[in-house]
Amino acid sequence: MVIQNTSLDGKTANITFTIKQEDLKKTLDIIEKNKQKINYNKITHDDKLAKVSIIGAGMIASPGVTHKMFRSLANEGINILAISTSEIKISVLIKEDLTQKAVKILHKTFELN
Repeated sequence: MVIQNTSLDGKTANITFTIKQEDLKKTLDIIEKNKQKINYNKITHDDKLAKVSIIGAGMIASPGVTHKMFRSLANEGINILAISTSEIKISVLIKEDLTQKAVKILHKTFELN
């Protein structure tokens, strides 16, 4: 998952990306070693997040899938921290300790049980 958006000052960009937990230290080291080439102000990370996705070619012809996903997570008190979409996939970042709860509710919502 890679997300880029303009910062509040409109002059810089904020980039969010996901990697495997076991690659965090190596990634931070590479970024730090290349600070002059990458030109960043600050790096923050959270190693207690999880990515949950719904995937299916049928999503293209099924209006309301996004609403259904977001509403079911919200009803369970699961806050979405970041969103990435395509025609056939919606991925969200959530707190890692809510992963099992999120997967269960999405299975129920989309009748995958």
